[in-house]
Amino acid sequence: MDVQWIMYRRYKKIDVKKLLMEMYPIGFDMLSNEEIENNISYYNSVMRRLKEISSYSIYNSNILRNSHCVNESVLKENFLRIESIIEKISAKNLLEHSEDDIFQEKISRHEPLMILDGKYLGIESNSIVAILGSGALPITGLILAKNFSCHVICIDMDNESLEISRKIVEKQGLISHFSFINANVLDLDFIKCDFSHIVMVAFLKQKDEIIDHIYKKGSNIKLLLRQPRGLYSCIYEVCNLCNFLDKYNILFEDAAFERDHYSSVIMEMR
Repeated sequence: MDVQWIMYRRYKKIDVKKLLMEMYPIGFDMLSNEEIENNISYYNSVMRRLKEISSYSIYNSNILRNSHCVNESVLKENFLRIESIIEKISAKNLLEHSEDDIFQEKISRHEPLMILDGKYLGIESNSIVAILGSGALPITGLILAKNFSCHVICIDMDNESLEISRKIVEKQGLISHFSFINANVLDLDFIKCDFSHIVMVAFLKQKDEIIDHIYKKGSNIKLLLRQPRGLYSCIYEVCNLCNFLDKYNILFEDAAFERDHYSSVIMEMR
């Protein structure tokens, strides 16, 4: 099969090279935050098509990597930067315009998966759960706090995201269950941090380094790792689990939630 084409169930075929080249005429890597906001609808349309491919295709992420028009590292950096800005804009809109019904819809969409993950992790009311790369919309933390009455620590390098996140948590009436840390995860001393569980979000960078850092500094911590799948593995960083089989037991790996384009991997130190 020609690497330009993916055959998939719902549609006839898609030219991946053409699709990805459409992302670059407006030069996402050169846009200011304001310009990104003005181009959100265009960006979202590209994202929807990528999701369609990764959901319905007999996909092979190497097709994307073999497309000569695509610089994979640039693609990843642009997606992360743009999605961070979009997340902040969405969070601010929720705060300023009291769009609580939209926010509750976001939560309900992810709640079944997070409740299942929380049960497999063994989260209880006395658990302290750190979310690495928590961002401006603390949906995972809110679901865990609400359903397990645990304490959630949001950790992010972006202080603005944390401040927005704090306001959203206050609005939801769960601030007593939350703490916030503005830091680079690789600078944290996990010996001094009293975490029982750690959630590593899908778009977190340096996953391998962080998991190794936790192993060297921590003890008796369970990790929940979001592993991107399909074409999403070319947008978000994928952890090489083979590097950690001598250090961690893989307790659970689930790829059933196809619409979310990632699998849940639960790890425990040996």
